[in-house]
Amino acid sequence: MARIESRNAVVPCAHPERPHACVFFVRERCSVSVEAENRALEHLIARDARTLGFEINRRVIEVQGTCAQRRGVS
Repeated sequence: MARIESRNAVVPCAHPERPHACVFFVRERCSVSVEAENRALEHLIARDARTLGFEINRRVIEVQGTCAQRRGVS
């Protein structure tokens, strides 16, 4: 399970069998979320944390916006 902080909600994780970093794209109007795994982003965040001497305990990345269907884009 993963937590969507901005919605105070818990959603099923796409890959519960292994730890991974993901980005949640949250539709503002209907609150539906889609999980996308991005290893390049995970690498950049880990690199910056190491540079800062920062230990990551938990990571939640959310992007809020409007889906193509609501915008009328096919």
